[in-house]
Amino acid sequence: MNYFVIIFVFLSQIAAAQGDYLIRQVKLFDGFFTREKVDVLIKDGIIQSIGTLKSTDLQGATVISGEGRTIIPGLVNCHVHAWLPYHLKNAMQSGVFAVLDMHTSIHPDSLDKYQLEDGYARFYSTGYAATVKEGHGTQYGFRVSTIGENRTPSQFVRESAARGSDYIKIIYEPQRPTLSVKQVTEIIAASKTEGLLTIAHISRIGNARDLINTGLDGFAHMWKDAPASQLFLDSIANQEIFIVPTISVMEGVIKYYRENDIPVPFSDLATLKLEVKRLQDAGIALLAGTDPPNVGLDYGSSLHNELKLFVEGGLTPIQALKAATSTPNKVFNLGEIGVIEVGTSANFTLIDGDPLERIEEISQIQSIWAGGKKIK
Repeated sequence: MNYFVIIFVFLSQIAAAQGDYLIRQVKLFDGFFTREKVDVLIKDGIIQSIGTLKSTDLQGATVISGEGRTIIPGLVNCHVHAWLPYHLKNAMQSGVFAVLDMHTSIHPDSLDKYQLEDGYARFYSTGYAATVKEGHGTQYGFRVSTIGENRTPSQFVRESAARGSDYIKIIYEPQRPTLSVKQVTEIIAASKTEGLLTIAHISRIGNARDLINTGLDGFAHMWKDAPASQLFLDSIANQEIFIVPTISVMEGVIKYYRENDIPVPFSDLATLKLEVKRLQDAGIALLAGTDPPNVGLDYGSSLHNELKLFVEGGLTPIQALKAATSTPNKVFNLGEIGVIEVGTSANFTLIDGDPLERIEEISQIQSIWAGGKKIK
């Protein structure tokens, strides 16, 4: 090997170590819009430019072909139950850069030390969900701070805020002992004082109707017993209440019932998928979440399936992808996760294929870039 070749290889290795890369002629979805055949330049871990570059701009960068490939933002799984570092690693392996935990046994900041660039999804959590003694959320074998004689709704919210909760999850499940609408309203008022969003677990259309005028920010799960009236959907849209449908977990529950010859006591999967399309058409903000580890769901690839179910129900792939990128970014103020912009850290997934045309290709991951580093 001559000296010129040695020097060239050495300089190329330095450029790669510094995070200087050029992805050439790639399709890009930034969370909002699609751009065809752009050059994406990454310098020192920061997206330097997105567009058409001249040959003089390419010196010192490791060039990666974008032909037949698509860049998408880091995905967000907006409904999980997580407590182990492995759960964050499992999410990141499928391009899920953030998980929103909706009830856990651990302190809300217990997994904060795990970083994107090391291959772990960012962790956001409610900590304990708001529930009552023997209510939903208390049956999993760990201690839960419940609301009742010794803890008022306002006190629960103050304690959650002090523990570092990122938002407040409320359990409203009348099939078990549950909070009253008055208590829910008090929780929401106290949460607004603390500057925290509120999201309520519901399972039936009647549950949603009970809470529609409480000032709630969002619903965790979509009603599963019957389609909503158009008037009710319009009311949700007018109040800017978001919904996390979690169709994947319902798909798993339906499968379990049928495999065990148990009558399915709610709407079939086709009806649920069509209801998601009705939510979209009504102008309701949709956020994609899957509720792992229920029915064996994982933290990453189950979100790919959720988006596939959205599209099967009638959403476009772009509408589905927004539910896992820019919409949760805006609702939960997630910073650089869920969107791609010049001047921000390189947080994205490079796909071998085009999920903007064929959503199932979202699983064909070529590489994952997080915190400005290529981690896969």
